[in-house]
Amino acid sequence: MTNPDRDEQRALDAVDPDRAVALLVDLLAVPSISGSDAEIDIQHLLAKRMAELGLQVDLWPMDLPALVGAPGYPGAESERSQGWGLVATSVASPDDDAEPALILQGHVDVVPAGDPTRWRSEAFTPTAVGHRIHGRGACDMKAGVAANRAAAAALAAAGFAPADPSRCTASSPRRTGGSGPLTPWPRGTPARPASSPSRPTAR
Repeated sequence: MTNPDRDEQRALDAVDPDRAVALLVDLLAVPSISGSDAEIDIQHLLAKRMAELGLQVDLWPMDLPALVGAPGYPGAESERSQGWGLVATSVASPDDDAEPALILQGHVDVVPAGDPTRWRSEAFTPTAVGHRIHGRGACDMKAGVAANRAAAAALAAAGFAPADPSRCTASSPRRTGGSGPLTPWPRGTPARPASSPSRPTAR
């Protein structure tokens, strides 16, 4: 960011990188392979971390049969018996239908680790190498999920009280078929065109 204004600088100064890295390490240690029970574990872990910020947390079991029949359902590559949706909202709005001005979206499921001989460390044992943390799902996209929470925490610490709600959502599944991000919308989580998927792409 070039020449941030005063409010932007306040938010930047409130970012706590150590806590963001600590959350990333916790998330990487959960082997949340698409379709595994660990998908459920990581959603509950993240819900607790969001609640610590004073956010209103909505954590619910997904209606998988209804999701399969929903318009736009993209299909799935992994079988699962249950899945959980997660939405954390920054402010309580008196209007239940109020659209959030911003949604920070991420997913917490990962692909399998593959051939272990190609890893320099255990895939689900977060390993620091210099200023990088290595582990399955670090880039795609648990670092993005940790950054979303860090952004929400910074806004709260800097004393910002947005007039419109903002939300952090975490979906699973996303890696296999992309059906997870559909789940918050029937529960009242639309947004004006300001959603921000925090997934890095190297091209």
